[in-house]
Amino acid sequence: MVGRSSHERNRRWWGIVFFSITLASAIYTFSSVESEVRKRYSLDTPIAGTVDGKYRIEGSAYRLDGSNEILQSRLNSSNVVYFCLEQKLLIDGQWIAQPAITNSVPYILRDTSGDVRVEKSRIVGAFSREIERMNVRQREAMLMVAEPALAIGTIHVEPDGARVFEGDITPSRFYKNHANAFFLLANYSVYINAFFFLVILAADYRSSRYGRGVQTLTCLLTTCILILCIEICLYRVGNQDLLAEYRQVENNLISAEDSMDRGAWILGIDSYNEHTKQIREQAERFPANISQHLFGLRLPEIIVR
Repeated sequence: MVGRSSHERNRRWWGIVFFSITLASAIYTFSSVESEVRKRYSLDTPIAGTVDGKYRIEGSAYRLDGSNEILQSRLNSSNVVYFCLEQKLLIDGQWIAQPAITNSVPYILRDTSGDVRVEKSRIVGAFSREIERMNVRQREAMLMVAEPALAIGTIHVEPDGARVFEGDITPSRFYKNHANAFFLLANYSVYINAFFFLVILAADYRSSRYGRGVQTLTCLLTTCILILCIEICLYRVGNQDLLAEYRQVENNLISAEDSMDRGAWILGIDSYNEHTKQIREQAERFPANISQHLFGLRLPEIIVR
């Protein structure tokens, strides 16, 4: 009797462990799914083809005034449009962070089709490795003149046709667009640990008239239903805002047909249609199609030119 009681306590502790891992994995998965979706389906468009909306663009950085003046970075004296130097000093055996030193000049991002003026941007994911010299540790983030960069954010077209960008910018050499392995592991972890939790939970309430085979099949069926529900909710969380942004760009492209240069408008339409086709193909697959109808998600439409 004592041995059986001990066995049941151990089983319930394992149930708590599996449930905790399932919950933690689910929280991470839901908090990361939108960024993973944006890596695959963010709207990439040549700069000249953009209208008011959210985009992922690629261009090289140049000074707005077009001058040959030089702004030097602190670590390697490169000609930059922006730098941020972080330092730590060794004081009484401890590394003490010092105020960051930053400087920048007004600049644009330019590709083969046009350019966009950068305002209220952040340089992200661009810090070099830390260098230690004497009693100082330093690392620097910078965007060099003529350096290619990926920009993700909002573009606004002014009345005179000039474009303004606000958002995050990452030098291309630092930008990573591959899938997050931790996200995939966490996603599978939810389903695997949920199954084991259900098995342990069912063991406490198993009727004597049914065998372990029936219990296992019941747990598998319950896990499949749980997986379906989670996947339906994940599609909504990951795609809801992105679909709204696509619909905004769709409306603005239609409205801009008469005001934009015809060639630039076609660039924007072709890029939008290509990405919209990918999104619609994904939405037609199971279980994304269930999520779309269940939550009333509106898909962007192909624009005929």
